[in-house]
Amino acid sequence: MPIKINGTNTAANPSITGDDTDTGIVYGSDQIDFSTGGTSKVTLNGTNLVLGNTTAVPVIGTNKPSLQVLGTNFPTSTMALGRFADDANGPSLNFVKSRNGTIGSNTVVQSGDELGKIRFSGSDGTDFDNVGAEVSAVVESGVGANDTPASLLFKTNSGSTNATTKMTLTSAGNLGIGTTSPSAACEIIESTSSRSYSLSGATELVVERASDVNLSLITTNTHNSRIRFGDTDDEDAGAIDYDHNVNNLNFFTNAAFVGKIDSAGKLIMGTPTVNTSVAFSLVTSGRIQSDSTYSLTTSASANVHIGTNGLMRRAGVSSLKYKKDIADATWGLADVLKLKPKTFKSNSLGDNGETDDKTYAGFIAEDVHDIGLTNFVEYNDNNEPDSLSYGNMVALMAKAIQELNTKVTTLETKVAALEAA
Repeated sequence: MPIKINGTNTAANPSITGDDTDTGIVYGSDQIDFSTGGTSKVTLNGTNLVLGNTTAVPVIGTNKPSLQVLGTNFPTSTMALGRFADDANGPSLNFVKSRNGTIGSNTVVQSGDELGKIRFSGSDGTDFDNVGAEVSAVVESGVGANDTPASLLFKTNSGSTNATTKMTLTSAGNLGIGTTSPSAACEIIESTSSRSYSLSGATELVVERASDVNLSLITTNTHNSRIRFGDTDDEDAGAIDYDHNVNNLNFFTNAAFVGKIDSAGKLIMGTPTVNTSVAFSLVTSGRIQSDSTYSLTTSASANVHIGTNGLMRRAGVSSLKYKKDIADATWGLADVLKLKPKTFKSNSLGDNGETDDKTYAGFIAEDVHDIGLTNFVEYNDNNEPDSLSYGNMVALMAKAIQELNTKVTTLETKVAALEAA
């Protein structure tokens, strides 16, 4: 194709063309334009290379970036980098920084220097001076040969003239939101609480706020929210699990369910049979231990009763308002004389699992049942004698003492009469 030098030196009729007379090169004052189809597509002057327009656009103040791609739709305002090779590498966009004023020369950068940044600006109706968002790489301390530690700063504009740093990724891999110097793997600070201590080296996540602070796990009302505690052998050796289906907060240790707080606020340890006919706050299939309760003593009478169904209630109440069908007791001395006091040792283990070799004194529930004193016997679910209400047996003894006192009084009267005869 021959090259022609003619035309009116316009985009529609370039000075240098081929057979296509509206495609070619247009020479201007310190500027060269490349036109196709009668329209300038690339402009080159002493400062700028512009694609899509004949003049460069100022971006920050009067600054006009050297390379500009300007368009009115996606294809005309988009750049692409591609690499087509049988390897694992992709295309690159490199930003380099040297403190040397001669291009191509090297002088070491310093802490706080920007290595490069990507800015996002929108017109405010007048210009593009105000940055809406920005991503920049900033040098950290400790620069040396083949060692350039840097942080990535993510900035956004929350309604002012400048974008400010909202998130920082340090050279150590720590992510800070609301802080530029995170001391944990992830540190989120909405507002400082002015804590007077340094974080433990084992701390990986920090959420800080000067007022109330929440950590929310949100799902649908038919799924579970879960926090897991794993180790090298088990992903969920321990867990806290909220079941939104029934609104229970479940607890797991050693990869097994150990208890829950149900939707009514009841603490249920293990998987006991729950008596739903009564109100309760704590249910367990095992023992309840409280070290301080043993040492916290009182001279008051015992007032705790544990029924055969495991329910713990206040006992020893004696007011008239707690009682009905009140009548005088009919048993007495004859019934007491039928009792069979015993000494015995317990089959149960001690508090620490040791054999209980202590000798106790008391009665046998079956013996008391057999003599008909069932008022003082507690029965199990199979209606078998299980324990005795020793406190209530005071009434039995008092009745017997009263009867015995009557006998003594009668004898004393007879003796006095005989002595007087």
